[in-house]
Amino acid sequence: MLNINFLCFLCFCAAVNADFKQTVYTKTGITLKDLGEKQYQFVPFEERQSHRNHYFMRPEGQAVTTIILHDTVGTVFSTLNRFSDGKEPALNAHYVVTRKEGVVPGGLVIEMVPPPLMAQHAWPSWFRGKDDANQYAIGIELVGKGFVDQGRKRSFYVYDSGQIKALAVLLARLVKEYAIRPENILSHGDVSPQRKYDVTILFPWRELYEKYGLGMGLDGDERTKMGIMKKYGVPFALPEKFNEMFFHKMLTLLGYDTRFADDHDASAGEKRAKWANVYQAFYAHYSRNGQETRWRGKPDQRDQFWAWALWVKYCAKDLQKESRGENGPAQGSVPVGEFMI
Repeated sequence: MLNINFLCFLCFCAAVNADFKQTVYTKTGITLKDLGEKQYQFVPFEERQSHRNHYFMRPEGQAVTTIILHDTVGTVFSTLNRFSDGKEPALNAHYVVTRKEGVVPGGLVIEMVPPPLMAQHAWPSWFRGKDDANQYAIGIELVGKGFVDQGRKRSFYVYDSGQIKALAVLLARLVKEYAIRPENILSHGDVSPQRKYDVTILFPWRELYEKYGLGMGLDGDERTKMGIMKKYGVPFALPEKFNEMFFHKMLTLLGYDTRFADDHDASAGEKRAKWANVYQAFYAHYSRNGQETRWRGKPDQRDQFWAWALWVKYCAKDLQKESRGENGPAQGSVPVGEFMI
């Protein structure tokens, strides 16, 4: 009986896979190769339709160092259509991960572009001193709407559990294959905070960290100032009260684009608005992740602690080595002495 049930299951999976491939072809003209285990690969168009192949060569010698997560906003079919429509800009991502949508199951992984090649998914962008993340990043699109605004109220969509499990498996493989550091698993909002807010505050960053060991996070013994100082030692301490200048400097050291702060032509109001966008990216990814009613607002001591603790845990060692002359300056880094409070 077990064997019969297993054979029935295999037949069901084969039927689902065939139906999905056929539906994709019917709706988009894209042919997918079934790689097994709910994974598919885009088959490039032949020469007469080669303009529909949205991928490019990476700059010579450019290593893959970063992964950027996105929300598609559209359905899987509208996304695949846009990623192969031959229109400029030739948008695409390396992977698309489905959510449950009608007959489409959640957790299907579609490779649209092999990671050694470049896809156009994050332009313009800037992070940790480098612009155009397309050149060095792998882009992963999660099918889903992300959020919807109704006046001043913003409502967020919950991510699909099957989608997140499939994403975790994919991320683990890519992290191992390309030696991606934890601090280099980012959201679109991290690298383009002035124009993007994806993935949202409900994306389960903490689940990825705590359950799968992916990305940056804080362990139980790292949730206090003394815990961080005891475990890592620090080049400078956390202020007792919230200090806006200190918080801004921590965000800068973590890699966010804060160059606007030195723009003498920008008004104070323009700078406040831009800082607010950077705050929202940081809240969503780290200090307020999962707290959908706190996606915006003024930063507080807890936000400041998270920025400081993450920098100490993941980034301070590199900067300390640099200050001792043990390696060359990291691109986009700032000397420790400038940040003594």
